[in-house]
Amino acid sequence: MKRFNSTFLILIVLVLLMGCNNGNSEPASPSETKEVMTKKKQNTSNDDLVGTEFKVAPKGDISSPKRLFTAENGNYISSVKIVSKFPNDVKYKLLFLVDYEKAEFNVENEIEKKSYIDVSVSANQQKTFNVEFKNLKKGLHDVIAILIREPNKFLNEDRYIPADHFYVFQRFQIKNGNEDVMKQIEFTEINKEKEGDLKEKQLFITKNIDFNPEDVLNIINKKDIGQDYWLHLYAQKNEKFVIIPMIGYEIYPNLTNGMYYKSNYDSDISLKLNFKDSDLSKKKNQINILLVRNPYTNLEEKGGGIAHPELQFLDGLNRVQVQ
Repeated sequence: MKRFNSTFLILIVLVLLMGCNNGNSEPASPSETKEVMTKKKQNTSNDDLVGTEFKVAPKGDISSPKRLFTAENGNYISSVKIVSKFPNDVKYKLLFLVDYEKAEFNVENEIEKKSYIDVSVSANQQKTFNVEFKNLKKGLHDVIAILIREPNKFLNEDRYIPADHFYVFQRFQIKNGNEDVMKQIEFTEINKEKEGDLKEKQLFITKNIDFNPEDVLNIINKKDIGQDYWLHLYAQKNEKFVIIPMIGYEIYPNLTNGMYYKSNYDSDISLKLNFKDSDLSKKKNQINILLVRNPYTNLEEKGGGIAHPELQFLDGLNRVQVQ
């Protein structure tokens, strides 16, 4: 297992202080990685130093800052814009979660419903297209748009790659009808309090219940999958959050023993992972875990501005694979 060194930890702290996140709340700003990995065991490609701009907005108004969209008769069409600032052609995978479940959608003027689409963007180019959500239930829906850069790129060596090198997110809401009826969720309360070294915008996996940066994993061997593994995160007092645990791009709630949690303390949290009944049949399997804080919070002010800018972001796990 590769170990973090002090220089790398300093870089991580600097990144957190700079507020680096690919889900930038400014409507048209590019999402760029901020840190430079230079050490042998944590090096990244020069491609990671550029970025992707990603935007979901009402149809025909891609510059709109809106985060609350209105469906008509249960249907809603969004415009999607992907700008690649990479010097080479880039492949992306786009998927949507509606109420924290994978959602089917149509690319406009296409009949087939899809749970994700693959999009290729030429070097320093952009693509804009429309997607349609149909048969939405009455009420208010939380929606997460997830864009993954080079989704089929696996680790060839044990090295740390932070989530913002391959994920871009946008969080918004769709309202169908006049009532703010929301999905009813039962949250599992976490009553343990413990101090630690975790930062708010990070998720990590280690083999120990107590977090130590030197123990962070990038690669898990299948022969060791029966051992204990822990997901580490930070939550504030009374904060509700949703964990989206995916193997590849399929959601496995049992992986984190549930998805909906509430912390009763300002505390580091360690959740034991459960790989039982998870599909790890591929030679290499990516573990993608996302964290959404304060679900069903209004994301748009009544006057139309963005509310709670800090909630526009999602937290993501670094690149982790089981092989």
